[in-house]
Amino acid sequence: MKFLLNMNVPRALGQSLVSAGHEYRHVGDIGTAQASDVAIMEEAKANHEVIVTHDLDYGHLLAFSSAPSPSVIIFSLRN
Repeated sequence: MKFLLNMNVPRALGQSLVSAGHEYRHVGDIGTAQASDVAIMEEAKANHEVIVTHDLDYGHLLAFSSAPSPSVIIFSLRN
């Protein structure tokens, strides 16, 4: 599986994904760190990637777009 990690997700998570046999890119590494959420969604869709983010906006954008992809994982941790 391929993942696109949003700016607010640490690259260390990507290394864990690679260890588990997956691929990842981080938006900070591909020149889209300042891109809009919609542009990041289009990038993930074009590359068949699942977006991993802390940003709740992605779930709303996907729901209101009626598009079947990209998938979004909203990653949240609490102390």
